[in-house]
Formats: sequence, structure tokens, C-alpha cells
Amino acid sequence: NFTVEKKVRLSGASTWAKSITANPGQKVDYQIGYANTGTSTQSNVIAKDTLPAGVGYVGGSTTVKNADNPNGNGLQINNNNLVAANGLNFGNYAPSSNAFIRFSAILPTNYQLAVCGPNQLVNSATVATHNGEKSDTAVVTVNKTNCVVTASSLPTTGPVEIIAGLVGVGAITVGVVYFFKSR
Repeated sequence: NFTVEKKVRLSGASTWAKSITANPGQKVDYQIGYANTGTSTQSNVIAKDTLPAGVGYVGGSTTVKNADNPNGNGLQINNNNLVAANGLNFGNYAPSSNAFIRFSAILPTNYQLAVCGPNQLVNSATVATHNGEKSDTAVVTVNKTNCVVTASSLPTTGPVEIIAGLVGVGAITVGVVYFFKSR
């Protein structure tokens, strides 16, 4: 057995959270927490991270902090395997041991965000061991501002629509006159 916990923070902040709010184009740090809660060693543990659309991985920012690399941010990883298809093999873990994988990413610019207003960017991490796979997510909400709303199409008002409107007004007028005359 093992656990996986995904968290995020604004780059340089000290507190990790499941969900934060950030500005377009801002840099954030992601963390994948892994713990071996079983009774046997888990070998060749693989982590994969799926970035939301428009979020860019900062090359060379991945670190692994564990019992073998406890100081500072841990061991610097100089490849992008964490966000690649095969994932990052971050080692073997005895029972009750753990690791933290951290990396940075740049959020989409205001122009790149999909919708006007709040955009929820869900980042997913998956850890695989010989005991299976587990995933977790962290959310960054980015507000798209200065939106220009354009009309997709204006209503058509040609001669047919005008005649139909006049016929409708005429029918209502005849109905009202008939109502008062019949009293």
C-alpha cells in the first residue's frame, strides 16, 4: 500500500495547498507526496504528472526529496521525464519511507485562458508501484480579465420580419377592439 498527495503553491510561498488562486502567467510550484504505507519495499516507483492545457513545465525544475536526499530541495533532476509519457522513476522505498517530488510551471497568459472569468486548471499526478497506481489532483484558479465580448451574430430584420411584426401588432389590435366592442 501507498499514498499519493498532490499540492500546489505560488512559486516561493511556504504553504502548500490542494487549491490556490493565481494570476495569468504566474509561476507556481507543484508537489507530489508519496509514502510507502505497506510492509514491503516498493521498487522502481514511477511518478507521472499531467499538466493542464496551457500550463508550461519549467525545464530542470524537478527535485526529489527523500531519505537519500534530505537537504534543501533534494536531488535535482535534469530531465522532463516527470511530465513525459514514461514518467520519472524516483527510486525504491522501504516500508514507512516517503518522498516529495517538486517542480515549477508557468500558468497560461490572460490571452491563452479558455473562458472569460475564472478558469480552473486541474493538475493530476499518478504514482505507480508493483501494487498498482494511485492519482491525486491540485487546482489553480486563474481569472481571465479584460475580456472582449463580441456578438456571434446579430438578429436579422429584413422586410419579411417587419411585415410579420406588423401583422402581429394588427392582430393584437383587432383582438383588443373586438374585446371592448363585445362588452
